[in-house]
Amino acid sequence: MGHSDTGDELPAYVRNAIGEADPERVGRWVEELNRTGQTVLRTGFFKTLGFALISWELSVFFALPFVGTPAPIWIPVWEPLETPSSWAVSILSGALFAVGLAVSVTGALMFTVAIPLLRPRTIVSRWGIRTIWWVPGGSFTQFSAAWADIDLIDGFSPHTMEPRMWPLRPILHVRITASGPTVKNTLLLPRKKSLRAASDGQRTYLLSLLLRGGSSERLAFLLQAQEQFAK
Repeated sequence: MGHSDTGDELPAYVRNAIGEADPERVGRWVEELNRTGQTVLRTGFFKTLGFALISWELSVFFALPFVGTPAPIWIPVWEPLETPSSWAVSILSGALFAVGLAVSVTGALMFTVAIPLLRPRTIVSRWGIRTIWWVPGGSFTQFSAAWADIDLIDGFSPHTMEPRMWPLRPILHVRITASGPTVKNTLLLPRKKSLRAASDGQRTYLLSLLLRGGSSERLAFLLQAQEQFAK
């Protein structure tokens, strides 16, 4: 039987985030869930657009040394470099820029093409939670779990410092830990020391940060839904 963990076991900054959630947005989601039987949390257009723009800007930055100089970056062009160490630095710089270019272009294509086409969304229903992607001929389920098989819904920040460091606020991830016959998770979260490791038989899933609304609203909504339906 699933259970909610909203008490003192949650870190203080997570409880504070839940307290700061927009009650109107959470209320609309709860009302839609009770009225229609499900609430669909779709990918936010402006969030996706923002990540796409940042990725393309990084792609241009990493591409400049390759297209903005008369010779490839791994060949010294600013002044004659005769020492082996200078050549090594130049080659290493070229390799780092090449890796950065590959990663940024991959991200740009993902946010510009893949996500708008596949339209990932999380469906919260009386049955449980599902995350699906559109594919030709139907949909692909990335994660699903009935309320009875959800052991824990909580949040965490990868930052070890107090999550109120100016000027940036920490990233709050909404995490679902589940085990049971209804659980499906095609992308398992890698076990890291910074994350709470799931015990044998449990699977951990992180809600996408691209979903509409803030992480605090999504966490507060899921905890309310779990309290209502996990009985």
